[in-house]
Amino acid sequence: ELDVFRAQMDLIYFGTLHAIREVLPAMLTRGSGGLVGVSSGAALIGVFGYGAYAPAKFAVRGRMETLRAEYGHRGLYVACAFPGDTLTPGFENENRLKPPECAAASGGIAPKPADEVAAAIVSGIEKERKIITADRTTAALAKGGAPVAAIAERQMLAQVRKVSRRT
Repeated sequence: ELDVFRAQMDLIYFGTLHAIREVLPAMLTRGSGGLVGVSSGAALIGVFGYGAYAPAKFAVRGRMETLRAEYGHRGLYVACAFPGDTLTPGFENENRLKPPECAAASGGIAPKPADEVAAAIVSGIEKERKIITADRTTAALAKGGAPVAAIAERQMLAQVRKVSRRT
């Protein structure tokens, strides 16, 4: 439903944008500061079953990349975190609702505990990385670009087809 897409954009993209709008003017006045948007591994490659969520996370990614281009020269550190599946109550609820194809498509990356993801984000900030990930697979997708994404897409498609034939 269209309302689901709007709700995801309102929460994920506009929630991020509102926070940025509150802190950015002071950072620009000071000539320093840091902004880290929390996107998702689902913003690096299309994932079956994430039709409303992934575009909102892609928007966060685009917002952070644009902020870096617009304000990086003015002393701001701008990064984007791309966590994979994270063990949270929301993720557990999501798993109860996922179609089997979705579970198969995203099954290649083991979910990480929230504290490990948080530690990876803090470490990325301390090292002033522009791209922050919490696992090797997502790091390969984030840094490998189109060639790595093409391989991952083929693997996901094969898993989805396999599950679709069974169901």
